[in-house]
Amino acid sequence: MKELLTLSVLILGCTFTVQANDRQEKLEYCQSDSDLAFSIMRARQSGETYRSLIELLGSQEDNNQDDREYIEKLTSMAYSFPVYDSDEEKDLAIEEFSDMVFRVCYQSNNE
Repeated sequence: MKELLTLSVLILGCTFTVQANDRQEKLEYCQSDSDLAFSIMRARQSGETYRSLIELLGSQEDNNQDDREYIEKLTSMAYSFPVYDSDEEKDLAIEEFSDMVFRVCYQSNNE
């Protein structure tokens, strides 16, 4: 449940339509995406169901359609990964997913 509350706060705070113009803005923009990915994968590795995250997303009134679609895609990606048994494997999966999202964001905003 703690993961759902954290995720809810991140969803409300995320803005995905901002265009980053300088390096610091890009870092902050992509860190926001990475933080969201971290929370989604942490929820996944903690046993939260896909349905509970989608229901949480549906309960958020402040998101526009593009934001919802983006978050749903991140959630679907996270739920394509297995839930690992050991805490070490879970932590690694969380970090790798978060880093992957940051890397894709930063590279796509580097054009």
